[in-house]
Amino acid sequence: MDLLLSTKPYQVKPTGTEIENMRFHEVNLDVLEFAERIKEGYSFTAMMKDNWRSLANFEFTELLVYDIDHSDVPMDVYLQNLIIKPTVSYTSPSNTEGDYRYRLVYLLDKPILDVNSYYRYNRSFEDQMKLTHVDSHSYEVEHYWNGSYNCSTAISDTVLSLDDIVVNEGYNRPHSKSANQTNIGDDRHISLSCTFIKDFYRMRRIDFIEKYKNEFVNLEHTPLDYDDDMPMVKYPDNYFEVWRPWQTVNGETRKIADGEGRRKTLYENGITRRKIKPDLTFENLLYNLTWEFEYYYINNGNVIDKKTLFNIAKTVMKEDIYESNLGKPRYKSFVNSKFGAKHGLTKKQVMGIVNNKKQHIGEFYDTSLSDDENIKVMNEYGLSVKKRTLQNWKKENGLTRPYKRRA
Repeated sequence: MDLLLSTKPYQVKPTGTEIENMRFHEVNLDVLEFAERIKEGYSFTAMMKDNWRSLANFEFTELLVYDIDHSDVPMDVYLQNLIIKPTVSYTSPSNTEGDYRYRLVYLLDKPILDVNSYYRYNRSFEDQMKLTHVDSHSYEVEHYWNGSYNCSTAISDTVLSLDDIVVNEGYNRPHSKSANQTNIGDDRHISLSCTFIKDFYRMRRIDFIEKYKNEFVNLEHTPLDYDDDMPMVKYPDNYFEVWRPWQTVNGETRKIADGEGRRKTLYENGITRRKIKPDLTFENLLYNLTWEFEYYYINNGNVIDKKTLFNIAKTVMKEDIYESNLGKPRYKSFVNSKFGAKHGLTKKQVMGIVNNKKQHIGEFYDTSLSDDENIKVMNEYGLSVKKRTLQNWKKENGLTRPYKRRA
């Protein structure tokens, strides 16, 4: 299990000053090691950004924890009534005869990535197991848990599957007044491996991209299948692509900077990628957004961190991807470079072989553009059309209404 452990143990329950000064570091422990650290008096909590415990810094947890307070039976009797035994149970520092207190810790088969999901899983499993005397702090994934020096422990081989928890859809964590609480949501539709999410949060973006480059496809556009006998290729209706800025700096595409809608662009390009591949997995999407951010965005000033990328990906996965025209190609067709290469022709020469220009105006014409704008687009693709030619074509095709730009 991966978790944060206090940098020092406490033989008695920490005081207010000790709690204020408590610091954590990242550890990876097996069950026996975890139980031993608890008995030595170390405190633990979920994985947090920069090892700093706060709701806003939460990254993930592999544990469900229940704090049992003021029970009328000792821990061993309580455990006898549980169908699914905790992975580790231990008596808390305040445990006394007649006022029994202990903690139940369940190791999970995959990490929980969202504070609301933790709340929902925790409350639902509590109901499923008919747990009693559960302290409400158990529902707070950002809470820290004290170890218990020289305590009694019980260990099982339980690895709890999240899929086996009967989720109560009515459970939603109450919203905190904290301005930093930005990750309330529901990630139950997301399936991630522990290794992947740990690598995402811990590795540098460039190293993360390198590690997974052979596992995930980098989606930039819908694959097109066409041969070298067609001078012009028309985009099919189900074609989508991620568009990049036209401007270049020193021969490279200009990167999107702070203040230029970076979050919105990431979101829109995420939607486009889902259109390109409707069965796109969350892991593949998160990899694609990380790749895009690394190579096409400047990250200074209002910094976009990994949690922001993760939350954008979650939002994208929940959206109805066909509610907008995001990702549609700007033009209706393009010059086939394969045809040009086969015949040794430039783009303009390929267009020059077209005898009847009017025949191809419809492949480029866009009703949302003015005549001058349409002519500019056609000229870019080598279709040299005069304004009168375009107007005659419009008249022949019943497009005589005045141009009106779409909202």
